[in-house]
This record gives sequence, C-alpha cells and structure tokens, in this order.
Amino acid sequence: MTSVIIDLPQAVDASANNNARVMLYRDVNNMTEYYGQFAPELLQTKYAKEM
Repeated sequence: MTSVIIDLPQAVDASANNNARVMLYRDVNNMTEYYGQFAPELLQTKYAKEM
C-alpha cells in the first residue's frame, strides 16, 4: 500500500469555501504532474478523485 502525504500551507476552510474541492483537485493534480517527471508511474494514478 502506498502512503500519500499532502502539506497544504495555505489550507482553506472546506466547509466555508465552495471552491475547496476544485482547489484540492488542482493542487493534487499539479503535484502528481510534477513528481510524475521523476516517477512516471504516478501519472497513472487518480489520487485527487480517490480522496
């Protein structure tokens, strides 16, 4: 099993922000694309949707 750790220093209050889900998807997908350059198997994952 793979563990995923996400550090969000600019975290938003998800209960008060209607865009929180979109922002999370964007951030997770951006990180996946970046780290996928070094570990191409990450590009096949769907971590944002799985969360």
